[in-house]
Amino acid sequence: MQNNDLPSHCFQQPELELFLSLEGQTLEQVHYFTVPAARAEHLHALELLFAEGPTLLLAADAEEPAMRAITPEQLMATARDLKSRGLALHLRDANRSALWAPLVGETLRAILLSKNEDGLSANDALVFDFGAHRLLLSTAETMGLAVSAL
Repeated sequence: MQNNDLPSHCFQQPELELFLSLEGQTLEQVHYFTVPAARAEHLHALELLFAEGPTLLLAADAEEPAMRAITPEQLMATARDLKSRGLALHLRDANRSALWAPLVGETLRAILLSKNEDGLSANDALVFDFGAHRLLLSTAETMGLAVSAL
């Protein structure tokens, strides 16, 4: 999903098109993919499943402070890599979490992106706008992703 014409710290065109295709879709399920770390688990990937339309799978690696839309195959490759290092990728159902429970069954109005000085969409954070509720997904300070209410 990369367009090498854009810098690595920006969302690529296919990702932007995916975000637009999700507007107006009803959220059905939310999954977290976590990885154990020295002090605590970190959120490696977030999966949003919608009633119709594509699934959104966003991930951030420890090596790169940026998030990317990835494919299930890329997630499986990460799981295999972690397993080879004695680690595991854990699937967590986030539907009933305090952050996501009010949003399951709601319509995603937009995915809001910040622009850098060149007018390109930076891939360090985005906002899921569900109207009455908004959630910020950002790259965590140490590694992975962080989700918070706005």
